[in-house]
Amino acid sequence: MDAEKVYLSMLGELTEPMPGVGNAFAPGQPCEKLYQQIYEAKCRLCDRLGEEENDDLESILDSFFEINRQMCIRMYRLGCLRHGQKT
Repeated sequence: MDAEKVYLSMLGELTEPMPGVGNAFAPGQPCEKLYQQIYEAKCRLCDRLGEEENDDLESILDSFFEINRQMCIRMYRLGCLRHGQKT
C-alpha cells in the first residue's frame, strides 16, 4: 500500500478511497468535530484582529497540518517495516 494514498483516504480527499481505510473526517467522526473547533477558533481570532485571514495564523495551521502528515506517513511506514511489508 502507498502511505500517501492511505493518508489521503483517511482525509477523505480521494474520489475513490482505498478499501478498508475510513474517512477520519466524515460527519460525526472525532476528527471532523476537532477540525470544526479549529475552524471556529480561527474565525474568532480573525474577527478579533479585524481580518478575513491572517498570514501568521495560516502559517501556523499549514505547518501543523504538514507536521501531522509527516508523522502519519512515518508511523505508517514504520508499521509496515515491523510487519515486513513494502511501504
